[in-house]
Amino acid sequence: MTEEIEKMLEKSERFLASAKWDFKGEMYDAVINRAYYTVFTCMQTLLCVKEISSKTHSGTHNQFHQYFIARNEFVESEGMNLKVLYDMRQSTDYDFEIYADK
Repeated sequence: MTEEIEKMLEKSERFLASAKWDFKGEMYDAVINRAYYTVFTCMQTLLCVKEISSKTHSGTHNQFHQYFIARNEFVESEGMNLKVLYDMRQSTDYDFEIYADK
């Protein structure tokens, strides 16, 4: 495992730990944000293993779909779950009238 991949995995683990902490504190908007970035960083890591990178969220999503979902390394429903999580994060981060709850 390369040092870069190791650092990416460590970062995703920190995001996950943060999501768990926020969940205990009932800060559900923050949970959604941290959960999304946990998954997003894991996707970037998987792409990095294949020596593929992207600088944008949409680019990362598209590359992940092309190299993993379209090739049946992940099931299509996982791609849909990612889309739902991305949309939830967008809403809770940028729409000030939306609050996540349990």
